[in-house]
Amino acid sequence: MKVLNHHESDFLIAHFQGISIKTYITFVEEYKKVEIGPVPDNITIVTIWNQRVDSLLTSQLKKNGIGFINEAEIGGEWVNTKKIEYIRKGLDKVKTEYVLILDAGDVLLAKDLTGIIDRFKDYDRKLLFGATKSNYPKLLIDKIHDRDFRGDFCYLNAGTAIGYTEYAKDFYSRAANILDTYYKVPYNSEQFIIRHAFKDCTDEVDFDYNSSIFQTFGQTEIKYIGSERYIIV
Repeated sequence: MKVLNHHESDFLIAHFQGISIKTYITFVEEYKKVEIGPVPDNITIVTIWNQRVDSLLTSQLKKNGIGFINEAEIGGEWVNTKKIEYIRKGLDKVKTEYVLILDAGDVLLAKDLTGIIDRFKDYDRKLLFGATKSNYPKLLIDKIHDRDFRGDFCYLNAGTAIGYTEYAKDFYSRAANILDTYYKVPYNSEQFIIRHAFKDCTDEVDFDYNSSIFQTFGQTEIKYIGSERYIIV
């Protein structure tokens, strides 16, 4: 079974955000079986997971002998806004030029990450997030001048990102400072904060609207195009 993005091309990382993990459980099970080769030696994976039992991602990474950094407090209290500080702590330990930041509970590698840096560089940005069809939270936060021309996957999703490590450190410090200014964050959403940080640096930060690296599965449909090939739209 081969699953392609809306351009009928492959992608590297699947993000089953929200309830989509139940809708696409067949794909989840298939990706769990994929044998993943070594991650390029110039990139480090940072994730966030505070449960004692492994997540989808951490289980997959351990199964394939892929290292990662997780600075979340195991067994500690949780709200999603804690992700920002845990990611900051993880970034401080990264020694490679590039970093791959992934949610743990609903993200899986779909294949080897060979070529991921070239795909990232195609966007000519310092930090690239995943793209989604869902404008969440539904508040006027970031403005993209060419959003109407980007297709359906035209909103930032904070659950996946790739970028230059040093810039990612600066960006998440910016996000932490913004978080400190809010008495109450809507829905306890770290995405609310990340989108605020994003809106002031769109020349350096973007999202993967072509889904060449990250494919989100929220609010999507699957179309069969023959020979056990499907596209996500």
